[in-house]
Amino acid sequence: MQNQLSVVSLVLNQKTGDDLNNAMHGIDSLTHKVQRYQGQQPLADLARLAMLPDVVVLELDNENKDSLDDIAFFVEKHGEVTHVFVTVQDASVNLIRQLMRNGVRDVLAQPITAIDITTALESTRARRRKVIATSTAHRGRVCAFLNTRGGAGSSFLALNVAHQLTTEFNKTVCLVDMDIQFGTITVDLDVRADAGVLEALRNPSRIDQVFIDSLMVRHPSGLSFLPSPGDLSHTDDIKADAVTRLINTLADSYDLVVISMPTCLNECNEQVLRMSDPVFLVTQNTLSMLRNLKIMIERLPLRDIPKAHLAVIHNRTDTVVHDPIFRKMEKVMDGVPLYRVRSDFKLAAQAATEGKTANELSTRAGIIKDIRVISSMLAGKETPDATQKRRGLFGWFS
Repeated sequence: MQNQLSVVSLVLNQKTGDDLNNAMHGIDSLTHKVQRYQGQQPLADLARLAMLPDVVVLELDNENKDSLDDIAFFVEKHGEVTHVFVTVQDASVNLIRQLMRNGVRDVLAQPITAIDITTALESTRARRRKVIATSTAHRGRVCAFLNTRGGAGSSFLALNVAHQLTTEFNKTVCLVDMDIQFGTITVDLDVRADAGVLEALRNPSRIDQVFIDSLMVRHPSGLSFLPSPGDLSHTDDIKADAVTRLINTLADSYDLVVISMPTCLNECNEQVLRMSDPVFLVTQNTLSMLRNLKIMIERLPLRDIPKAHLAVIHNRTDTVVHDPIFRKMEKVMDGVPLYRVRSDFKLAAQAATEGKTANELSTRAGIIKDIRVISSMLAGKETPDATQKRRGLFGWFS
């Protein structure tokens, strides 16, 4: 049976084992075994079993570093298969925080009650049901928006494209603000939120659909949003494997994952770009941005980000095609698809002031029509190549 759970309780005291047996007595579709242990690394011994249980309830008596390391190592290796719950007497706030950081699903107070254990186990059942329900679902599309220089407008475009895909194309969409230190999408939407994306990336062993759902912000439009703290948080502890796990989990749950990137390339950000198709390089009509655009088009493929996955958005354009700087784009593009988004400072400023998307304020403005072309392509209504052929570099302005 898909909801049958196997539970092993590793206890220090016989009374704790008896309490657990009593608490679990009568719970349907559950097998429970109690084992007493000695030493500081009982989970390492459990990991040697040929078949791991669905749940481990581990009794601790203090904040011993070896015990915490034992939990962290076990969860890192086996956390997707086996959920770990801890029970402890008089747990300090610091210990509870450490346990949650190490991937423990819940901390159960003693004496353990039937309500506590039933609630904790139901979270495991819910996760299993959700994984089974979505296991055969199609994989969603991932796209990233990257500025060629700060202020080019990638976060504005990512937000409005994601909103448009949700409201006009009826797609399930998750918007991720990967600009951890300077992300502004919470400000743009006028919402208060915790550091969802950072919390996920710092706890890769906990990343699954249930955990990510708990970090998500829901916009009234139906758009899901994974916010950044935007507070100069350190990112040195984030690993590329965590990025891979996060994006894969999101892509299994949503039709589209839209990622707003920082203007910075490091191991983790490059991994996001490798997993994205397309990668929108957002530029404007300045010499410095065109220089950076040229560098990106030439160098990103050398870092395993295929040129075929790149597309350019010429943001805040006007209709002056004879500008000598603008004419340099024809050589810079080198066959990469180009999208135009017209300038509309008044609408963009109003959206920022009111904490809304530009789409919510207007559906007929030129900037909205240009964004709709991008959204249409991502929704599968047309391809980048078709767009490029129909509207060449100067054809946008005819």
